[in-house]
Amino acid sequence: MNTNNNLLFLVHLPPPIHGVSIINEEIRQHFSAKYPENTLFLNIATSGKTEYLGKLHFKKKLISYLKLFYSLHKLLRSHCIRKCYFTFTPVGPAIYKDYILYLLLRIYKTKALVHLHSKGVIKEKNNLLKRVIYMDVFRNSDLIVLSPRLLSDLDGFRLKSVRYCPNGLLTKSPENFKYPKKEKLRILYLSNLIKNKGIEDLLRAVSLLRNESIELVFVGGMVDVNQAWFDNRVNRYGIENITFYLGPKYGLAKEAIYESSDIFVLPTHHDCFPLVIIEAMSHGLPIISTKVGAIPDILIDEFDSYLIDPGDHMELFRKLRQLVTNPDLRRKFGKRAFSRYEKNFTKEQFLLRLDKTVTDWVDESV
Repeated sequence: MNTNNNLLFLVHLPPPIHGVSIINEEIRQHFSAKYPENTLFLNIATSGKTEYLGKLHFKKKLISYLKLFYSLHKLLRSHCIRKCYFTFTPVGPAIYKDYILYLLLRIYKTKALVHLHSKGVIKEKNNLLKRVIYMDVFRNSDLIVLSPRLLSDLDGFRLKSVRYCPNGLLTKSPENFKYPKKEKLRILYLSNLIKNKGIEDLLRAVSLLRNESIELVFVGGMVDVNQAWFDNRVNRYGIENITFYLGPKYGLAKEAIYESSDIFVLPTHHDCFPLVIIEAMSHGLPIISTKVGAIPDILIDEFDSYLIDPGDHMELFRKLRQLVTNPDLRRKFGKRAFSRYEKNFTKEQFLLRLDKTVTDWVDESV
């Protein structure tokens, strides 16, 4: 990488802990260690808690926004920064905050490499103000997207240039693929509890199994649901005796949850590149998910997983029944998923890909 100028990273760092902040922390550690003299980082996260994600609390956030804008202004004035890696949020209220940051970069003639970690542009482009923002950012910035499959989300916009870089994670690998006999088979949902993640589809599907030898475990922070909503749905479907909500888990506690589970399910209706799927793969779990976002690029349907149409709780029930009743199939899917993780989605592979992408962009845009 050309070291004549500083490279600024505008990224969302923990807290709160979610997919993008986890990836960005990996990026921060890698680039600050490898290029300590030429990298600057500014944390642009303003939601300190999971339940605040995607919500705009003006009274609570206005001061933090102003401080953030001023911090960027000071950095750009005091350092020679001509290039910036920017994890721009293209949907929800955060787009307006990020666009002001983007305009500050433009004022100081700083080129941006915009990394899109989420999708939903195609649904929000009818909003006139957001459409103007999309046109400006996509036309004047180089983009990184997680998969060619996600490019359709940007249909209708002129793009300056696009690079592809799938995510990866470092997690603890399964211990020799041991499958001890258990009294109850554990079905795991591990992600923030958001309605469009298909929570109710999973509850309905499990209620149809009518199997007391299973347990359904939910792990994650509650975002647009609360305990009363969750309990109401669990009781409605008559599975209160086998369903457990454990709240958010991190570090070794989260690893222990994966290791004690038998099937991983993420029946999401709207997603981009869920890191929890990579985590489940790295633990050798058989997976059921949906054909949305880049998920079909991560998993291979009927080879290491089952991929269903979002919202189809009957198909989810049928696929769950196949895995619950067939331990050999669970082992086969789990081993194949782990092998695919090792070949494509480790932390080392991701950082090598991103390092090359960023350094090539820096050198060619000098």
